[in-house]
Amino acid sequence: MINKKVRKTLDELDNNGVVYLEYLGYSTSEEDEEQSEKYQDEYETLLEAVVSKMEKDLDKSWSEIWLTLDYFGTDNNGKGWYVKLRDDNNDYYFGLTDVLTSTDYVKNIELD
Repeated sequence: MINKKVRKTLDELDNNGVVYLEYLGYSTSEEDEEQSEKYQDEYETLLEAVVSKMEKDLDKSWSEIWLTLDYFGTDNNGKGWYVKLRDDNNDYYFGLTDVLTSTDYVKNIELD
């Protein structure tokens, strides 16, 4: 179950037409990417939720996981938000709901 704060954040982003969110940047379905702090609180909320859940699921601190959170985005198929993570060799795309509500995504991460 996604907590209320994250759900509220996603609803706000959806209502404002945001389709892409990164550190100090965003875009909407009508605007190209903007470098701005406009949605930084929302980014921080999602980042904190993903990092804390992944640390719990992988039983490691974020610094031990060796992944970088690249951005959050929406797919064009109406399936909701996803998160792009990367390491030195791989890019990982996971549904945000999958990360926050299950552990199935863990089997797809190559950890050293």
